[in-house]
Amino acid sequence: MVVCEGYRLFFLLLLALFLSETFGDTPVVRKPINAYVANIDWAMGAAKAATAVAGLSQAAKLQLVTGKYTGEGSTRCASAVASYLVGTRSMCMNDGSTGVLGARSTSVFPAGNTIAMTWDRSLMYRRAHAFGKELHGMGVDIVLGPNIVLVRTPTGGRQWEGFGADPWLSGVAAELTTLGIQDNGVIAGPKHWVANEQEHFRNSHSSNMNARVLHEVYGWPFMKSVQAGAGSIMCAFNQYNGQFSCANNYLLNTVLRGEYGFKGFVLSDWGAGNSRPDNANNGMDISTPGSVNWDLNGITDYVNRGLVSGARLTEMCQNILTPYYAMGMDVDPTWPGQVFPGPSTVNITHDHYALIREIAAKGTVLLKNTNDLLPLRTSNIKIAVIGSDAGPHAELNWSPFQGSNVGTMAIGWGSGGSFFPYLIDPLQAIREVVGTENVVPVLDGDWNLPAAEAAAASADVAIVFINVMSGEECCFPCRLDVPGCTYPIDGNPKQFGDRMNMSAQHNGDNLINAVASRNPNTIVVMHLTGQILMPWSNNDNVKAILHAAIPGQESGHSLTDILFGYVNPSGRLVYTIAQQQSDYPAQVLTQWAPRPGAPQVDYSEGLNVDYRWFDSNNIQPLYEFGFGLSYTTFVYSNIRVSGYADPTPDGKDSSVVIYTITASILNNGTRDGEEVAQLYIGFPPALGEPPRVLRGFDKQMIGAGRTYVATFNLTSIDLSVYDIATSKWVLNAGQYVAYIGPSSRKLPLSTTFWIGPIPTSTTTAFSATTAVFSATTAGNLAETTSQLAAHVTTTANLYATSSTLARSTSTTYHAAVTGGFITATTGEPRPDPDLYSKVGLTWPDGDVSNLWALAGNNWNRVAWLYTYSPWNVPAAVLADLDFVPMLVDCSSIIDFENARLAGSFVNSTSLLVFQEPDVGPSSMTPSLAAGIWRDHVQPLASRMHLGAPAVSSGPTG
Repeated sequence: MVVCEGYRLFFLLLLALFLSETFGDTPVVRKPINAYVANIDWAMGAAKAATAVAGLSQAAKLQLVTGKYTGEGSTRCASAVASYLVGTRSMCMNDGSTGVLGARSTSVFPAGNTIAMTWDRSLMYRRAHAFGKELHGMGVDIVLGPNIVLVRTPTGGRQWEGFGADPWLSGVAAELTTLGIQDNGVIAGPKHWVANEQEHFRNSHSSNMNARVLHEVYGWPFMKSVQAGAGSIMCAFNQYNGQFSCANNYLLNTVLRGEYGFKGFVLSDWGAGNSRPDNANNGMDISTPGSVNWDLNGITDYVNRGLVSGARLTEMCQNILTPYYAMGMDVDPTWPGQVFPGPSTVNITHDHYALIREIAAKGTVLLKNTNDLLPLRTSNIKIAVIGSDAGPHAELNWSPFQGSNVGTMAIGWGSGGSFFPYLIDPLQAIREVVGTENVVPVLDGDWNLPAAEAAAASADVAIVFINVMSGEECCFPCRLDVPGCTYPIDGNPKQFGDRMNMSAQHNGDNLINAVASRNPNTIVVMHLTGQILMPWSNNDNVKAILHAAIPGQESGHSLTDILFGYVNPSGRLVYTIAQQQSDYPAQVLTQWAPRPGAPQVDYSEGLNVDYRWFDSNNIQPLYEFGFGLSYTTFVYSNIRVSGYADPTPDGKDSSVVIYTITASILNNGTRDGEEVAQLYIGFPPALGEPPRVLRGFDKQMIGAGRTYVATFNLTSIDLSVYDIATSKWVLNAGQYVAYIGPSSRKLPLSTTFWIGPIPTSTTTAFSATTAVFSATTAGNLAETTSQLAAHVTTTANLYATSSTLARSTSTTYHAAVTGGFITATTGEPRPDPDLYSKVGLTWPDGDVSNLWALAGNNWNRVAWLYTYSPWNVPAAVLADLDFVPMLVDCSSIIDFENARLAGSFVNSTSLLVFQEPDVGPSSMTPSLAAGIWRDHVQPLASRMHLGAPAVSSGPTG
């Protein structure tokens, strides 16, 4: 966040505060506001802001858009938005994506990449809500986050703060993080808009891409944050297509405010307001106060000279105050003015330690587990714990930016860091489980390979700990008592933040090989800010590998939860781990001179970020995106698609579900476990999308031997592509493929569906037959006959006959059975129980709705259970039908365009139309059947991808 220039005074101030122990002030407990902020009232906020700004002098407006710098990491606020409004207060800004930067009595949460690796929506929101609660408790009004960084390159310094390489997954996490923070009355400021994907040259380089790549990849998570109600957006240091992001009219006005509908204020990073008047005129409202490029004197001069208009100045002030009022912050006027407190009797962390431990455990990815070495037993075992990353952090909290990598690594460096209240290291936690006497530690083994080998040879199991660390550009890694900021970690100069290679740091690769040479039960635990190369992964003695990401303060406890089986691993990778660095589509640009001008970073891979590139180019990864093992196993089956949509040139809608896709997942192991079912969509090839893109995930705890039906809902924008020519999201007609499985490369289920009608040339491929039947009864509510049907798999032919199984005086046609499949109708008197016993089913007493539970347990035998009207049939049952019932009234044709009905039947192979006469006997003639088909059924059948009808007579016809 901060550049080195101009911060010498800041570091001296921070050192003085640290050494003088001025962190002991009592924290202010702010009163809760019940109105936070599930539904922000933007209209009310804008109206109040306009009224408030109308009463301001020009001088007061200028003060509002410049604010006050108070020293990032050194006081309660990194900066403050100064307010000169009667009855209101200033707004306190602070940094930090894992904790309240500079605070001494707050939690350090797992990083963004760790929460993303949980693939758990509930945990994403709960983490953000807990973080927001602590921000609010510390008096912070605006947090400069979340940090949205996609993993364009494998060595980018700040990717640990973001939510992984996929824009859709990152969008879910960004949306839930924004909601969780703002539900505490703290304005979230997602950053850095946009394409701040490397730290090298971050103040000058230009990220070059077309509008489609911007919208479908790098802009997507920001769009979801805006839809969640983000009150602020931080623009980036870098340029976008040759113009600085914070002065880019296209980014700030056309896309952010125009297309996304953003209603808050645009904030620059420190020093990112490089173009000054252009910043204000092109959409930036305020710089982080204290920025050298945006000060009171300068903005005053621009306004006085007419370079920035008075109208624009007023608009900037209104944008700043709109979220303040929209979120109800004006009803909480408390303004605590202290520096950050230290340890105190006021608890603002609550029980967040338990949540932190849960997140870190569920964000741990089991990459390898040969012969089920894990989980480990807790008794009669001797464990060697090897590597500096296993032990206490020798330089913990020497800076809030946590730039040291001495001991276990639980956070990256930079403005995303925070002071730890404590840090549970892995060695401590392992000793707690098995006892100190059963642990052989070698914490200095990184370079002392003989000692590491000796410990490994003496133990039943050897656990090797390695890490890679990276972070933000420049000054944060500098020790306060050591001048300069250039000393490297394993060839990675800290002034750049990005890693210069993909090797494990601290001699990790050699350490693993040495230990594995002496112990056949070697386990590798990795704490990583990003991908690494793993040349030892196929070593037969390396039996298990755990990717423990960036776990936060409960690091050791969360790890032992996995090692010893207290938690069944359910983390999944959010990026691809390649076999070699050159397999990735892009690398950090580290050299530009002697070429003139700003460094140019061309996003030539386009849409093919991470796994999309590997799929497009048939490159075999070491561990693919979405991969992760469990202590149990899962079997996927029974994929179904329901829904329908016509193509549209404006497909940006994300509020209405147009398709629902389901699949059954059986836990066929002996342990309960959470599975992450993942949905990928293959677009029609002519659209130029990657082979498959993530469009859904469903994580669920499934008991041993139990089955869960995973559900994925797709909206229009999920299936649209951005059209550069029209600047719109377009939902295109064509055949799409849905893939479901546990990772991007393991997708055992697939099925096709269409947007729009199937072209005539392709309908014969479905070979679907539509049968029209009639039923005759003497009653007003006639029950239809049942049809004998063979289960259709490839030919999709429906063989229909008729059978009457009524009792002598019954007006109800009951069920007929053939080949183990049922179509049944129910009425009064109820169907013959003997009929059900023939196929092993038991007719339930009571309400016939119990039949649906019966059907759920007999999907392999029950094709359809019919209760009189398909309107009453649960969607889950309809989705599994091999043919579709429709009821037709002779005098008033039922509305075949019923949206729910059409949506439920889209995947069925055949359509059955039943005639129900109003009164008295009737029969379905061929001409009447043809008319019903032509006028009412054919339009729907076409939309449902069915072929021409085969007319059959009913029991009286």
